Amino acid sequence: MNKAVLKQLKKQLILTLIVLTLLVVLNFNIPLSPSGATTNRTILFEWIGLANRVLIDDNPSFSSPIMISGKETASLPPGEYYWRTTGFSAKKRFILDSEVAISLKKLSNHSYNIENKGNVNALLETLRNKDWGITGAAALNLGEGLNSTITEQSTFLASQNE
Repeated sequence: MNKAVLKQLKKQLILTLIVLTLLVVLNFNIPLSPSGATTNRTILFEWIGLANRVLIDDNPSFSSPIMISGKETASLPPGEYYWRTTGFSAKKRFILDSEVAISLKKLSNHSYNIENKGNVNALLETLRNKDWGITGAAALNLGEGLNSTITEQSTFLASQNE
């Protein structure tokens, strides 16, 4: 080959490498949040990059991912999850912890409203303080409440019901 052809091939190779590098950089996405642990079941995904979709899976190899568009939120049950964007992306891990929380609002003398304020379905048991016998039980779905008559000698025990 003569020098002119080699010079032209070298220029084309450099231009090709520049274009490929730009394509990789423009398609690379850096996941920001979520990461770590949270109890909020409604998850908003944030990243730096041009991707417009997110893959979420409970398996780090993404064997059965769900896909959402970039501005949507995902409502997930408690568990360990992995996520990444479409295109070139790092993988991020987060844990959605379960939270059992019950609120008690006095309505009248012995009447109360009991509401599930946690992020999982709850089993609520009413116990008699003197002998710890169960005097009542109810299953409360997310955000569900009930009205009940309660004596001051009662204790509540709430646990996850999923």
